[in-house]
Amino acid sequence: MLISSADHARGSTIGLDQGDHRPAATEYTPLSHFPEDVLSHMFIVGQIHVTTHPSEDHVKTKLLPFELLVSHVNHHWRCVAIATPSLWRNVAVVPEKTIEETQTYLERSKTYPTEIRVDGWPCERPMQPAIVALLEQNIKYWRWVVINVSLDYPYHLLLDHLEIYPAALAHLVHISLSIEGANPSLQYPTPEPDFTQILKLGAPRLEFVRLRGIAPQFYRPPMTTVVTLHIELTKAIPLNHSTLKDILTASPSLTNFSLYGDRIHFPDWPPPGSEPIHLPRLKSLRLWGAHGWIYSNVLCQISAPALYSLYLKEVQESDLEAFWVSPASHNFPSLRELTFCDFDFSGPSYRKTYTAFPHITKFTVLNTSFEIPIIVRLLGHHSSSARIWPQLQELSVIYNMSDDQQLYDMVVLRAEARTPLVKLRIGTSRPLSTLVGMVPVQRYVEVETFDEPEQWPEGMGYTDEDDVFFQ
Repeated sequence: MLISSADHARGSTIGLDQGDHRPAATEYTPLSHFPEDVLSHMFIVGQIHVTTHPSEDHVKTKLLPFELLVSHVNHHWRCVAIATPSLWRNVAVVPEKTIEETQTYLERSKTYPTEIRVDGWPCERPMQPAIVALLEQNIKYWRWVVINVSLDYPYHLLLDHLEIYPAALAHLVHISLSIEGANPSLQYPTPEPDFTQILKLGAPRLEFVRLRGIAPQFYRPPMTTVVTLHIELTKAIPLNHSTLKDILTASPSLTNFSLYGDRIHFPDWPPPGSEPIHLPRLKSLRLWGAHGWIYSNVLCQISAPALYSLYLKEVQESDLEAFWVSPASHNFPSLRELTFCDFDFSGPSYRKTYTAFPHITKFTVLNTSFEIPIIVRLLGHHSSSARIWPQLQELSVIYNMSDDQQLYDMVVLRAEARTPLVKLRIGTSRPLSTLVGMVPVQRYVEVETFDEPEQWPEGMGYTDEDDVFFQ
C-alpha cells in the first residue's frame, strides 16, 4: 500500500530547500515505513472497524482475526502489532483454542484491560486447570468478562477463585454470568450468607451485570454501582421477593433492568397495595415471562416514577388484567416509549394500555399475528375520542405490503387532525427505495427501514452479543 506525497512542482520539492534530502514530492512513502506509533494507531482503528462492521466475505470465509492478519504481513508490521497491547485485549477462552493461544493473547495484552469470554465448554470436557491458572493471573486486568458454563458438579475452578479473590477489580465494567446446571440431580452449592458472593472486595467501576441460570442465587458480584442489570431465570430454583428486592435496590444508580423467566417465588410476594420496591432512577424496563404471571406482578410491585421506556415480550391480554385494574397502573407518569414483541392484542386491550400509559410518544410493534395491526386502525380512527395516543411521534411496525393503504390513511388522518407522526419505521430487509407503497406516505412523514431491533439500552457503546431478548 502506497501513500502519495504532495504534487511535484518544476523539478523541485515543494517546501524544501536545496539542502534538504528528504524524499522528493514525486516519490511515495510505503505504509510499512510509517512511524511505529502511527502504524499502531492505524491497527487499532482497523480492528475496531472490522469488529463492528465485518464484511460479508469476512463472515463467510472465517478469516483470521484482524490482529493475527496484520501481524503476519511482514516483520515490521509484526513487531508493531505485537507491541500494541490493546490489539490483544479480546481473549476468547473456548475449546477450539489451545492453551498456548490463550497464553499468547494474555502475554501480549500486558497490563492493558482485557475483555474475556469463557464459552462453549461442555461438561464432559471442562476447562483445564492450566487455563484457569492463566485467567487467574489476569483477573486484575479484566475490564469486560463473559462466563458461560454448565456445572456437572457444585463447584467450578474459575468461579471458586472469584469467590475468594483477595482484591478489588479496578477496571471491571461489564460482567455476564450464565451458570447452568447440566445435571438435573446436581446438588447446588450452598449460597453465601452475604449478598455479595463473588469479588467480595469490590468492583468500583462495574456498570453492567447479567445473571443467568443459577447465578442470581449463588454468584452475585458487588452491585452498588450497577447501571444496567439483566436477571434471566432459567432454572427451577425460585427467586423469592426479598432476594429480588435486595438485588434491585443494591445500586442507587440502577437505570436499566431486564427480567426474563418465571422462576420467582410469587407466593411470598406482598399482597397488592403493599409497600412497593422503590427504583427512583429506573428509566428502562424489559419483561419476558414464560407463563405470563411475571408482567402484572412486577409492574404492580415496583415504584419507578422516572420510567421512560417499557418493553414487554410474549405478553398476552390476560397477563395484564391485574395491572390494568390496579392503582399501580398510574404509577409510571414519565413513560413515553412502549415496545410489544411476539404478542396479540385486541382493540379493548390497546385502549386499556392507552389509559394506563396515555403519554406515549414512541410505540414499537414487533411480530404480531394480525395481518394489519389493530394499532394502525386505532391510531388513525376517524373519531378523535376513539383515537389513541395523540402525542405519538414515532411508530415502528413490521412491514407487510398489504398494510400500505392502512398506513397511508392513518398517517394522513393524523396529519389532518394536527396530531401528526414525525417518523414511521418499517421493519424489512428491503431498501426503502423498493417500497413503492411508501412513496405517498413520505409526503406526510419521514420513513425509514430497520432490519433488527434497536440496541438496548439506548446509548450503549458496544454490542451485547449475549442479549437474547429479541432473538
